[in-house]
Amino acid sequence: MKYNVTHLIHYLLPKMGRRLAPKVVYRIRVRIEAGEEVPAIAKAINVSPTTVYKIQLNLNLYGKLYTPASLIQN
Repeated sequence: MKYNVTHLIHYLLPKMGRRLAPKVVYRIRVRIEAGEEVPAIAKAINVSPTTVYKIQLNLNLYGKLYTPASLIQN
């Protein structure tokens, strides 16, 4: 079976996930900065707690909502 090289590279890379709508990201960021708990944010905005934790981690480490393109986060 023949595979395209880019397909193999894509398959081996960790999943980056989809980007959220700007309004949703704004609401998450405001609640994080207000000091709300992650489970409460996830329930209020209807996203998974993992998503909120990742955004919170990125804000703490990089000051941005998403990791820079040159970094791969596991």
